[in-house]
Amino acid sequence: MNLARITKCTISDKYSKFEDREEKRRLDTLVLELTDERKALERVMHHFSYLKKETEKLDEKHYRIILEYDRDDETEILIRILSFGPMVRVVSPQSFINKLKNRINKQISCEF
Repeated sequence: MNLARITKCTISDKYSKFEDREEKRRLDTLVLELTDERKALERVMHHFSYLKKETEKLDEKHYRIILEYDRDDETEILIRILSFGPMVRVVSPQSFINKLKNRINKQISCEF
């Protein structure tokens, strides 16, 4: 899109205010434990930079990360978490852990 050609911008009556849309989002929380090897903490912060998060240092190499994400993005979040391998462990919710296990089992069964 060429922004230089835009001469006027107005909010359409068709769309509700931003705050209204924000309330309708279906948010969920994910708790991770991370082992900071091979810059895993830096990579997780980069991968999930667009999400609201809290990070707690547990010891020199371990962190607890709480992510708040939109349920519509759950598959994308799941794939990104799997990309970190053993550096990241999902602590809760159990429903997300079950989805991870199912995804891993599907990948294993496809290999053989």
